[in-house]
Amino acid sequence: MPNNRQWAFMFWLAALAIWALSRRDVRSSLRGVLRAMLSPKILMPLVLFAGWALGVVAVGAQAGLWTASRVTDTALWFVTAGVVLFGRFDKVSKDPRFVRRTALATFELSALMQAVLEFFVLNLAAELLIQPVLALLAMLSVVAAQQREHHQVRAVVDGVLTYAGIGLLVYVSVSLLNNWGSLDKGDLAQQLVLPMWLTIGVLPFIYALGLFAAYELAFVRIDWKSKAGRWARLRQKAALLTSFHVKATEVGAFTGPWQFRLAEAGSFRTARKVIADFRRARVDAAREAQEREERLARYAGVEGTDEDGRRLDRREFEATADALRWIGTCQMGWYRNNDAGRYRSDLLSFVLDGYAARRLPSPHGVEMRVSDDGQKWFAWRRTVGGWVFAIGAAGPPPDQWEYDGPEPPRGFPGEDSLWGTSPHRQDANVNW
Repeated sequence: MPNNRQWAFMFWLAALAIWALSRRDVRSSLRGVLRAMLSPKILMPLVLFAGWALGVVAVGAQAGLWTASRVTDTALWFVTAGVVLFGRFDKVSKDPRFVRRTALATFELSALMQAVLEFFVLNLAAELLIQPVLALLAMLSVVAAQQREHHQVRAVVDGVLTYAGIGLLVYVSVSLLNNWGSLDKGDLAQQLVLPMWLTIGVLPFIYALGLFAAYELAFVRIDWKSKAGRWARLRQKAALLTSFHVKATEVGAFTGPWQFRLAEAGSFRTARKVIADFRRARVDAAREAQEREERLARYAGVEGTDEDGRRLDRREFEATADALRWIGTCQMGWYRNNDAGRYRSDLLSFVLDGYAARRLPSPHGVEMRVSDDGQKWFAWRRTVGGWVFAIGAAGPPPDQWEYDGPEPPRGFPGEDSLWGTSPHRQDANVNW
């Protein structure tokens, strides 16, 4: 039988569904979503996932971890956490630690606290009031996190959520202490571990689904890129299966030029050699990345240059150069696509909130100047080691200047001698 918290959740879910169905635009969107969900490529895996979950429950019942009193908890887990986990099957081929990280997350303190909070519920009126308030605050936190200028709002909202969580935890703790003698300890233990073993139990299915999807995409790409006949393409696909086996991340990483090389392989042996070359290249790339990380750590804070005149302390160099070049690309695009033909002065307010700033600290520390007539600009950033990178333009695209040195430029390219005498001067951007 559902408790007050579950009744409140179902009430608000039903209210949201009624509101959505009352709006014509939402109904139209929902029809498209339902058609997509009912397509065999989504419906069949979801049905199989439900069947697997039922099998996990049956095993749990045999092990004494599940009884009929857990039906509502199990159903709510499936339509919330279970469906979310099902929707993340594509992570299997992208994240080599996805399964391990997901399994361990069920034992993290936050997950355990969430399970403990389910031990005691408030009266129905309180649950009906609290749930939408907490949901609204959670959505505000997510939205505020997307905009750098709203981080202060996010801090306030997160603080309120933290205190609310602490309050509920105190309430549950006091209730546990006051009612400890009359509680069914076995039932509480079942309730605590239910999401843990359910999540771990369905992970093999999620991995298998992610592996199947990765192979399916790889096979589609072979059919698209290969000009060979049907049997030759089958040999290419067989080479993938017999080389990668169940290593989903390797299948997912086999993209780009490697697929073209495989599509050109005329025999099974040649196809296997292409895959062997791909694996060696991955090992070499991983070793080079490890060497770069070790070099960054070894020369952190060390002054001086190497035999090529490049700085020894190269912390944040790559991330800074990538971010500045992204700014340069955006400025060029804005200039060319803007009828006024000028560079944009407020570009930083939004351009670094995306992928270009993901490796920079917050705040990113980039500063930018644009001339009054919008025909010149430059941006610069000082790395954690104190070295400065700068990029800019002295005229319309494709004009672009790059500089690195101990101090930032004092003026626009072509005006300050630090930039050199022309764009892309090697003596002005040695460390780019």
